[in-house]
Amino acid sequence: MRMHPVVVLGLVIAATVGCETRDDASIAGIGGVTSRTDSSALTISPSSVAIAVGTTAQLSTNAGSTQAISWASSNTNVASVSGTGLVSAFAPGATTITARIIGDTTQVATASVSVTSP
Repeated sequence: MRMHPVVVLGLVIAATVGCETRDDASIAGIGGVTSRTDSSALTISPSSVAIAVGTTAQLSTNAGSTQAISWASSNTNVASVSGTGLVSAFAPGATTITARIIGDTTQVATASVSVTSP
């Protein structure tokens, strides 16, 4: 007989003897648990980048694919960043790009961007 887990408030609950109850994030994809199962800090890759005015650079995080990330630039006159981590360079200078896991204020990462003249 195949058991289907019942998810209540993030806990997987089984109704038969011998089944396991889990409350950690090792059961990816069940009950909204994300694919990020470790407790390591959020990071951006690359952590620093130099690009010329008029070009772009793609940044990424080590967050799981089911985690929503918000991106921001500290100096949008120099470069902006899209919701997918694509940095667009506008003027020479420097800016810091910040990524945050939405809903988790403890998970924040930054990357340095230097923009040079074309």
